[in-house]
Amino acid sequence: MSRCITKLIKQQNIMNKQKKQQKETEDNGLYTLLPTEKITKIKYPIGGFAPGHYMSKCVSCEQNFMGDKYARQCEPCAINAVNESNTKALAELHKLKTALEKIKFSNDTINEVLGK
Repeated sequence: MSRCITKLIKQQNIMNKQKKQQKETEDNGLYTLLPTEKITKIKYPIGGFAPGHYMSKCVSCEQNFMGDKYARQCEPCAINAVNESNTKALAELHKLKTALEKIKFSNDTINEVLGK
């Protein structure tokens, strides 16, 4: 009997959490999420941008923006810079993986010839 009650309490707690999360999502108005999904907050700094209350001039597009005292890029330019950096890093990683595969193939070929 107590197992059934414990199980019901756990189920009710889960349902209450889902309802609370759904209510928070509806109140936000910015996101349309399923009750099982979580709202993820953006983590700053992104590249050369962090939110703040200082007027600065973006070093990339030379537009004025509001940001942190030491921010050097507006948010769109900072995001673009990070995306470009990630793209370059992925391309370099692909080149390295290709080179490693060629080395492994060469090593296997040499081992076959040597009879190892």
